[in-house]
Amino acid sequence: MAQKSAEYWRERFLALEEQNNRSAAEAVKETVAAFNQALAQAEKELNAWYNRFAQNNEISLPEAKKWLAAKELKELRWDVEEYIRYGQENALNHQWMKELENASAKFHISRLEALKIRIQQSVEQAYQKQTDQLQQLLADQYTEDYYHTVYEIQKGLGAGWNIGQIDQRRLDLILSRPWTADGLTFSDRIWNSKTQLLDNVFKGLTQMCLLGEDPKKAIDRLAAQMNVSKKQAGRLIMTESAYIGSKAQQDCFNDLEVEWFEIIATLDFKTSEICRRMDGEVARMSDYQIGVTAPPFHPWCRSCTCPWFADDEPGMRAARGVDGKTYYVPADMTYQEWYEKQVEEGFEEFKLFPEEKKLIYKGYEEGLLLDLDGSVIFKTSGTESQVRVPKEYLNKAEGKIFTHSHPSDYPPSDTDVYRMYQYKMSEVRAVTTEGVYRVVNTGKWKKEFDSAEEFRLFYYEIGAELIEQYGEKIEQGLISIGEAEKIVQDSVLKELSERLGFVYEFTER
Repeated sequence: MAQKSAEYWRERFLALEEQNNRSAAEAVKETVAAFNQALAQAEKELNAWYNRFAQNNEISLPEAKKWLAAKELKELRWDVEEYIRYGQENALNHQWMKELENASAKFHISRLEALKIRIQQSVEQAYQKQTDQLQQLLADQYTEDYYHTVYEIQKGLGAGWNIGQIDQRRLDLILSRPWTADGLTFSDRIWNSKTQLLDNVFKGLTQMCLLGEDPKKAIDRLAAQMNVSKKQAGRLIMTESAYIGSKAQQDCFNDLEVEWFEIIATLDFKTSEICRRMDGEVARMSDYQIGVTAPPFHPWCRSCTCPWFADDEPGMRAARGVDGKTYYVPADMTYQEWYEKQVEEGFEEFKLFPEEKKLIYKGYEEGLLLDLDGSVIFKTSGTESQVRVPKEYLNKAEGKIFTHSHPSDYPPSDTDVYRMYQYKMSEVRAVTTEGVYRVVNTGKWKKEFDSAEEFRLFYYEIGAELIEQYGEKIEQGLISIGEAEKIVQDSVLKELSERLGFVYEFTER
């Protein structure tokens, strides 16, 4: 089949980018609606509060700081209990839930504090909706962009091969990894924006009481502050959407061994100067750096990338299926037909060997050295956290599969990976109740190690940055220690696979 022209690739991938922009724009509309609803509720609470406690059309700070009367406190507790129920059903952040629980147990709450609680509940709801919506948008977009990129490339080349499904752990890793220079994730930015808004709102309420202002001034201030937050939310959604689209294409291009990429800008009167300059630039995939050599280059960026193939070379190898087969992709094949054939069928190809299935619910680590056909060469049992293999069997492990149970449900350890490297195993697997972790030896290691200690130092250097990042999330109550450890270990293996050249994946049960 003749090689497709550069213009073909530009058109196909620009169309994908336009679809992403439409999806992100819809998300922005929904987020703006949530903020408008929060503003309306806050205005309602402020007016009701003012009408109840104001004297001579104003309320002083001493009056605002008076305790609620018994009846008023009872009414607030009813509201707080309702807020707590809402929070439990909609997973509001842990810190605010704790504050609500503390408020429900207090015997004395000031009038001003009661108003702040009611307004903060509206703000918390709006930001939680933004967080949930953006999380879902990015997860869906990464998956769809990855598969559509594979589809477009296979269709353009006229050859296809089965690929596996993207598992939840891979998505969690990508979404939790910061990509900007300040080291903040999208959830960090939402948290900071919410904190800043609440600080400004609360200062404005105190100022209203101190100066004896009309509530309309406080409401106008609140609306202006909320408007800033809405714009920040819209910018965040569009920019994170652009990032995740670029990340999906980067991962897909690397997985398909595309060697070069081209930058495509959406050219109209709104196109930025940097995107105009970068449009049409071609670079190696090894130089793909989001925000520097690949989009997004700025907030609201609409540029994207496409594969670039030189006229005299194919640009990638086609035979990438698990079974080694290559498939023809008809020009009229729809995306859904392609997905069912190449993704769903490809996913079903990996299965545990019969003896491995017995490892799933083991309460201790049990190891099996297997031939490629699944026959057992050696079997050994260990403790809850480790299993030892005699040297005589490790010396026979070249080209074989070492599989073992992980009752902790954690990914393979640094020892597992180094063992595969040292003894030239074909693959190492960790079988858990949730699924199977696989570390596959490609035989093309990008770095050599003289000892297990040298490898361990390399491993922990990568992990140190992640441990610090998740330590802050643990302190904030956003994640448990166990969840953090598992994500860090998973993240390190993902990073190692890219730096060293082995394949790392997780297949859910």
